[in-house]
Amino acid sequence: MSGTTDIDLGTIQLEYYDYQTSGGRLETDNRKNAPAANVLLNALLTNVLPNELHAPLPSTFIPTQTKAKAQYLAYVKIIDQLDASDLPLSIGDI
Repeated sequence: MSGTTDIDLGTIQLEYYDYQTSGGRLETDNRKNAPAANVLLNALLTNVLPNELHAPLPSTFIPTQTKAKAQYLAYVKIIDQLDASDLPLSIGDI
């Protein structure tokens, strides 16, 4: 969602590879419809993201976190405004 770090669930592109198979190890056999893929996606969305990645930081880190998030969102806004004529970019151009 524009201007946030929230995930737009409508844009999720699921990939799931069984590394016990040759196609899985080569990542050519995407089994995104496998039941295990949906179990893992659900665990990511309902447990890992809210309870680990979005867990509160100690208060001493909050100012730095707030600044970094604002800088990241500003960067994403610039990138989102680019079109093909603006490419290629090099690190340091922005």
